Amino acid sequence: MYLSYSSITTYRECSYRYYLQYIKKIPPKPKSFFSFGASLHKALEKFYSPEIKREKLPSLLELLTHLKEGWISEGYSSPQEEEKALEESREILREFYRRHIIGWGPAFQVEFDFKVRLDETSIVGKIDRIDKITPYEFEIIDYKSSREFPPVLGP
Repeated sequence: MYLSYSSITTYRECSYRYYLQYIKKIPPKPKSFFSFGASLHKALEKFYSPEIKREKLPSLLELLTHLKEGWISEGYSSPQEEEKALEESREILREFYRRHIIGWGPAFQVEFDFKVRLDETSIVGKIDRIDKITPYEFEIIDYKSSREFPPVLGP
C-alpha cells in the first residue's frame, strides 16, 4: 500500500473519491488551482535546476519565461480567469525573485521523489527543492502556492 499526503487528505475528505482516484485509477477533473500551483512549481524547478550551468545570476525575465513556457491551462473556466491567474502568478514570482535572488544558488535537487517503507505500507511524496548548506547539512524547501494552509493530518 502506498500513502501520500494527497491520498490521505482525499480519503479524509471523501472515501468514495479516494476509491475512484486511487483504487479505480480514474483521474480527477482538472482544477484551476492545481494548474496554478503546478505552473509555479515548474517555473521554480527550472529556475533552481542544478543541471543548468550558469555564469551569472538568473534574471527575473528568465524566471517569468519559465512560467510562460510551463504554464498549464487546464481547469480554468474561461480565458479571462486563466489570464487573471497568469498575471497573479507573475506577481508572485516577481515578489519571490525580489526576496530570494540575493544569495541565490542552484539547488542540490529539485522535485525529489521519496519513499519511506513502514511495515507493509510505503509513504511516498515529492520534495520541491533540497539545498545543500554544508557537506553534511541540507535544507528542504516546500513551496506553497495556496492561499489556505493544508489541513493538519491527525486524529
